[in-house]
Amino acid sequence: MSHVNDVRQRLSGLDGSAVREIVALASEAGGLRTSQLNHDGHGAIPLAVVGDVIVDLSKFIPEEPDRIRASVTHNSVTSFCDYLNRYKSDESTVFASVLEAPYEFTAILDYHGKVAANWGTHIVKLVLTETDEWKTWMQSDKSSMNQAEFAIFIEDNLNDIVEPDGATMLELALNLSATQECGFKGKLNLQNGDVGLVVDQQTEAVALGKNGEIAIPKELSIKLSPFRGLEQKTISARFRYNLRPPKLTLGYQMIRPKELIDAMVGEAQDLIVSATELPVYVASHVDTK
Repeated sequence: MSHVNDVRQRLSGLDGSAVREIVALASEAGGLRTSQLNHDGHGAIPLAVVGDVIVDLSKFIPEEPDRIRASVTHNSVTSFCDYLNRYKSDESTVFASVLEAPYEFTAILDYHGKVAANWGTHIVKLVLTETDEWKTWMQSDKSSMNQAEFAIFIEDNLNDIVEPDGATMLELALNLSATQECGFKGKLNLQNGDVGLVVDQQTEAVALGKNGEIAIPKELSIKLSPFRGLEQKTISARFRYNLRPPKLTLGYQMIRPKELIDAMVGEAQDLIVSATELPVYVASHVDTK
């Protein structure tokens, strides 16, 4: 034991670089083992075993890490910008992968400078996350629904529709629901340009519009945000129907949804540049390893 204490005393006066040299030499000689001792209240104590000598290495560990090693992912543009503003430097750089989903912004806070390289280990990501409302409308896009299914869909998502107004859409949904056991005998173009579906009232007497017609507007205007944390925008959808008397199926087709997505991704990029004053470079792939 006195021999071990003697070695410890001689090593205690060495700085970290000298100890690393000793460790390297011992490792090359095949006589070094490293281990750790779990001590209640003190955590794990790192040890080096050279032959029959045990050396406590904890005194050579710095009190603080030499640099930040972190990878953080956000789903909010605001939270992402707040984090960037807390840790950014003149060399911090943001890369954007925005040509197709998933739409991501990756910031490397300790990025390389013009002359010197940096560690590149402090990384924060923003992943634009779809809203539940956008998922709902896109999942049923171009689908064919029977009258009851379409009526339920309209009622469940009435708050997203801005034109026609809510009362008109509710009346449409209720009338479609009321006639789900009825037949349709044809269609006609109404004076306002909408399509009218004519119910075969000989099948069942129902409360409908004038002359037993259900007016189906050509388009819907829907207010949605594709991504969480970004303002809602208006997108149009065409009504689609398939009338093969006496059966009817209905649905809708979103008009250029990718165009709205691209615009919203661009808006997110503009917000990042404005809030952080950092450059954003568009890249198809970012390797942070």
